[in-house]
Amino acid sequence: MEKSKTTVSDVLINELSQWDITLVFGLPGTSSLSLVEALRTNPRMQYIVVRHEENAAMAASAYHKLTGKIAVCLTIAGPGASNLATGLYDAKEDSASVLSINGQVTGQYIGHGNFQEIDQDAFFKPITVYNNTIYDKTQSLRILTQALRHAIVQRGVAQISVPNDVQKALLDAEGCERETCVKNFNIIPDNFPTAFRG
Repeated sequence: MEKSKTTVSDVLINELSQWDITLVFGLPGTSSLSLVEALRTNPRMQYIVVRHEENAAMAASAYHKLTGKIAVCLTIAGPGASNLATGLYDAKEDSASVLSINGQVTGQYIGHGNFQEIDQDAFFKPITVYNNTIYDKTQSLRILTQALRHAIVQRGVAQISVPNDVQKALLDAEGCERETCVKNFNIIPDNFPTAFRG
């Protein structure tokens, strides 16, 4: 991929694959289309489209419980994001490591009552061990990798929101800060039934 044509969405999805995270459950929509396109064009990623956002979060939670690996749920801003709540609470209560990536309206409209805009950081605060919005494209990898580290170490839900304009922004990932990449992790608890271990 040419650096000049690489978007924040491409960089985020590629980083997930570098952490050996290859499974995403979600429902596409206007405020997440750049992320969905980055999934479609990344050969290491598998995108499973569900009929309701709650199913995406429940599937990601169940995937972790059965495999010890992280799955991602991806959806749109506002009502799409808020529909994840039941599944993410399931992950929280069972200490399942899940990453939720949510589209968000264009940055200039956040907080101004725009169509389908809610304060996603405030909404997800009671559910998450890490919760942030990427406002500055140069912080994209730092925020994503912090979210992954918190989800893994604290065994919980991490959420990041990505405004539509940031998703589409061009980004050279080489100059971005990031946390350490943890490859091939498996965090199945010791008391997990051996019949379900990989």
